[in-house]
Amino acid sequence: MPRPARKNHINGVKAAAFALIFAAVAPGLARVASAQRPFQIYDSFYRDEKASRQYYDRFALTGEVAYNPARATPGEGLASIRPDAFGYSVRFEYQLAEHFDLGVVMDAFGNEAGRSLGVSWVQFKYYRTVDQGDYALRLALDPASDGQGGFPQLDAAFIYSSLLSPEVSTRFTLGGRRVSVGYERLVPLDGPENPTQVSPLLPGYGIIPARAIGWEIHAVMAYIAHFDPGGSHIYFSLLGEAGSYELIDEVVPDAAVDGDDDEAGTSDFRAGVIWLRSGLEYSRPRFVITPFIGLPLRQWEPEDGDWARHRLQIGVRIMIR
Repeated sequence: MPRPARKNHINGVKAAAFALIFAAVAPGLARVASAQRPFQIYDSFYRDEKASRQYYDRFALTGEVAYNPARATPGEGLASIRPDAFGYSVRFEYQLAEHFDLGVVMDAFGNEAGRSLGVSWVQFKYYRTVDQGDYALRLALDPASDGQGGFPQLDAAFIYSSLLSPEVSTRFTLGGRRVSVGYERLVPLDGPENPTQVSPLLPGYGIIPARAIGWEIHAVMAYIAHFDPGGSHIYFSLLGEAGSYELIDEVVPDAAVDGDDDEAGTSDFRAGVIWLRSGLEYSRPRFVITPFIGLPLRQWEPEDGDWARHRLQIGVRIMIR
C-alpha cells in the first residue's frame, strides 16, 4: 500500500489529539515500582519498540497508561510513600532526517511533597532497512543534572525485525543502561536506622534519602502475527531484565560513626524479572491503538527486605501520527 503523503504543517487533528492525551494523562502521572529494581520507575523502553519508523508525517505523539497492582505493603524496596498502581508516559517523536529521529519521553516524578511532569529521557534513533530486515539503533539520555560529570543515566539498544512469512515476523531487542537515580527509602521508626523525617502518609515509617548506581541489561524476543494490510497485528514477547546496583544512603547512619563498615549505609542489590507480554495493535494511517497485557513469569530479588513485586499488568497505548 502506498504511504500517505507527508505534511510539513501541524495537522489540526493531531493538535486536538495532543491536547486530549495530555489532559487525560497529566493530572495523574505517577511512577510504579518495577519488580527487579529497588526504586520506582515506569519504564518507557523495551516494551514495544520497533525497528522501523511507525509514522508518516514529521512527528508522532504516543500516550500510555498501565495498571500494575504491585504489593502495597511498605518495605525496604518501596521507594515512594505514595503507593500508586498506575503508570503513565508521553512520548513525542520528530523526524530530523530520512533515517534519523529525535524523541522526548515525559513522565512524572516526585516525593512526599507531590508529583510533577518532567522530561525523563531524550532519545535519538537511527533506522535502516536491508533486504527483508529492519534494524534500529537507539540512544537515550537522561537530561537531569545531579552535579556529576556526564549524563546521570544512559540507555542504548539495538532493535532488529525480519519477516518469516507474509503474515509472521520476529523482533529482537538487546540493550543496556547505566543507572544513577535518587529515591526515598522507607524504614520503620522503631528499627535500628534513623530516618531524616517521618512519613506524613504512612504512620510508623520514616524516610531516608538514597541513591542507586549500577547497570541493567534488557533483552526482548517477540513474534508478530499480521492480519491486515494496514499493519495491524497480534504480538507475543518474552522480556528479560536484570540489574546490579550499589545502594547508598545519603545520610550517614549511627553505625558508620561507630566504625561498623557493614552498616555504613552502602549495600549491593542484584535482581531480575522475566515478563510474558502480549498485545493487539490496531493500526490505521492516522492512529494506532494497542491494548496490552504483561505477566511476570519469574522474579528474583534479595531475600532480605520486603521488596515490591509485580503482579499482572494491563494497559493501553495510543499513537497519533
